[in-house]
Amino acid sequence: MGKLTIEGKASRKIEADTEEITLSFQYHAENSAEASKKVISECELLLKELTHWGISPEQIHISDDDIDQRYDDRMLYVTAAREITIELPYNMEFNNSLMELIQKKQMNIDYDISYSLSNYKEIHKELIQEALADSKEKAELIAAAMGQRITGIDSLKNSDQYDVSDWTSREQGSTFGVLADRAPMLSDKLKAPLNDETETVEVVWIMSV
Repeated sequence: MGKLTIEGKASRKIEADTEEITLSFQYHAENSAEASKKVISECELLLKELTHWGISPEQIHISDDDIDQRYDDRMLYVTAAREITIELPYNMEFNNSLMELIQKKQMNIDYDISYSLSNYKEIHKELIQEALADSKEKAELIAAAMGQRITGIDSLKNSDQYDVSDWTSREQGSTFGVLADRAPMLSDKLKAPLNDETETVEVVWIMSV
């Protein structure tokens, strides 16, 4: 009886179907009252528009909210900041509408989007199985060349790139509206980014004649 240690890999390019939009409001002033008033006003204006578009409060999370004071040459400088994130299904038409609203209302907002997969858990389970099959195929070729065959697994180690215990699938949200008076754009039809998803396993296979 012998043993073979063989690495197996599996990867896919998968189109993202969910997005997380981060919107950061920031305003500089000479006192906290003025800075916070401007930040709150712009945030409330945007939230009001989003609710009209059908975005529920459960899809919006606050991720930062603070007022920072500092003195420079005995002068007080204040920065108020508020940051919110929105989780929803990928929709380029909505993203364009949001950008246009920011322009239309002349808001001073930091805007960032990250993309992900709603079926993340299922995809990585499948990739682990594919990586295991890849390792087995390689092991069987080597074993056959040595006049032996694979009879079992001694040990298996995953890449630990992902913590399986924390895997959760995101719920797809309901449909929602967009800016009413906007003209259609070619970029409304752009596809979501492709995510490179990969899994690796290291398997110690048992060989026998």
